[in-house]
Amino acid sequence: MDGGQREIFKCLLERLDNPAAVLDSSLNCIFSNCPDMLPAHISLEKFIQDEILFPLTGVVRTMLVMDGITYCARMCPLDDELAVCELFNSSAVICLAENTDIRELITPLFNAVEHNTSRLWKTLFAMRDCIANNEDVSGFEMKFYDRISELSSVVKNVFEYSLMFAHCSPTIIDAVSLTNGIVNRCNTILAKCGRCIRFVCECDRLFITADMRHTITALANSLQNALLFSPRDCVPVLSLVRITEDEESFVYLQLVNDSVLFVDKGFGNNDIDFKYQRVGFGILIIKRFAEETGGSFFLDASRRTVKLGIKLPEADASAVRGLRVEECGYTYYDTGIPDIVDVKMHEVVNFFT
Repeated sequence: MDGGQREIFKCLLERLDNPAAVLDSSLNCIFSNCPDMLPAHISLEKFIQDEILFPLTGVVRTMLVMDGITYCARMCPLDDELAVCELFNSSAVICLAENTDIRELITPLFNAVEHNTSRLWKTLFAMRDCIANNEDVSGFEMKFYDRISELSSVVKNVFEYSLMFAHCSPTIIDAVSLTNGIVNRCNTILAKCGRCIRFVCECDRLFITADMRHTITALANSLQNALLFSPRDCVPVLSLVRITEDEESFVYLQLVNDSVLFVDKGFGNNDIDFKYQRVGFGILIIKRFAEETGGSFFLDASRRTVKLGIKLPEADASAVRGLRVEECGYTYYDTGIPDIVDVKMHEVVNFFT
């Protein structure tokens, strides 16, 4: 970097409101607009949550934690050896979000909670009127159960969605054991409505590095979508295989089901658009999980079948040597509070019964 370029970049950084710095390929700060926070020669490598490799192929977004404060970090390559890094704290992010379409994206979440809360209140008011008129209220027991179950489900959906934005805690997971355990639990619940899921995998063990809770949430959303948007007699097929691309190994999960958009049978008078409780964030959750795990998401719904795919890097087998399957498998403990798998599958049961 010559003297002229240095002055141009310094002038640029001084015009930015947020802390920003020019970094070299070792993530060392060359100069910044906030020397107290980002002094020259400090390396951001130990503060950044993800691995950053030069040369950058485009804008990179990651998380950075300094002095107990979490920042969004956006890095823009200047050339093969230099990048501009800009930091945003929560206040800056909220300010930016308020000027975008974030409100339109978040509103359905709160609308779903408000709608189901309103249904519960209406049931309470109806019961109050019956009591005031000395009428029989025994029929309200099932209505209350349904209303509370619906409200609990939508709140759980919102909570799990919000957790997808929290810091993930990657661990080594046996994807075969985890997926098989979830499918078995789903099929036990789905027996009440005659639906089921078929799991196909020819490998004994396939390891990925991911956040366990995010993985379960993504799988539960994938399976629920396949069931809700397919005919009653369709059996969604979930397969798990190892694929190799450019000498790198990946774990590829594919879910295939018939599309209700092209099949007019088996639904009767059920509400196809699910507006009574659906929050519409299932696909976003699955896509976010795939990307945070270093993989990719694929969805093809153009024909009579829907194919959903999640491709994730396979964990190094040497790193998991000696690890027992039980330690990374999915074990369910009944706490009395439904988890995301329970919530998603009971929504399916309620829809088809």
